[in-house]
Amino acid sequence: MLAMNAQRHFHRYGTTRETLGWIALNQRANAALNPTAIYREPLTMADYLSARTIATPFGLYDCDVPCDASVAFVVSAVAAARVLASARVLRYRRGEGLSRRRQEHRAGRAVAA
Repeated sequence: MLAMNAQRHFHRYGTTRETLGWIALNQRANAALNPTAIYREPLTMADYLSARTIATPFGLYDCDVPCDASVAFVVSAVAAARVLASARVLRYRRGEGLSRRRQEHRAGRAVAA
């Protein structure tokens, strides 16, 4: 969804990859000032533009860096999950790491299937 909205923004307002690049370059420059940042090396516009595409128009340096947690997804139709021998849980949860010192979790729903 985010990529589709970005494409629309590009079309409507004339946004370019370079426009997004300046955001990534600024973020990297700010990270260079933080001794605990994951990526502190300088990023050039050439580096940004030559990075692999993740979902048009977003490239590698437009993506969030998962650095303090893990993620796993098991996707199944509810009907298929019901025939499994083990216990099942229909679960939705979202978490955001706000800093290395503080983490906030926003619970969605958790319903036993």
